Amino acid sequence: MQNYYIFLLGICLVLLGTIIWLLKKKHLREKYAILWLFIALLLPLGFLDIGIITTISHYLGIIYPPTLIFIAAFLGLLGLTLMLSVIVSHQTDRIIKLTQHQALLEEKINKK
Repeated sequence: MQNYYIFLLGICLVLLGTIIWLLKKKHLREKYAILWLFIALLLPLGFLDIGIITTISHYLGIIYPPTLIFIAAFLGLLGLTLMLSVIVSHQTDRIIKLTQHQALLEEKINKK
């Protein structure tokens, strides 16, 4: 096995260990960890067998196979950004509702 394969596999193992540690410490919720675990487990497949990337690239009509890696990374980051935007929007709505509810409760308390 080439040195860079070992290095990249080590990076994947560190990522996997970090995700598990964050889950144990309750710093990362399970629903978000699933995406990161999927990434940490899927990355070594592309590193260990470059033929997979070449085959998929050929099937999709991509001439230069490493381009597929960049396209996949871009789409993954785009999906992650969309997911985080949805979460932020949901949290913003909840904060507004809670603030309004608190203001109504304070008004009731001040009237008494």
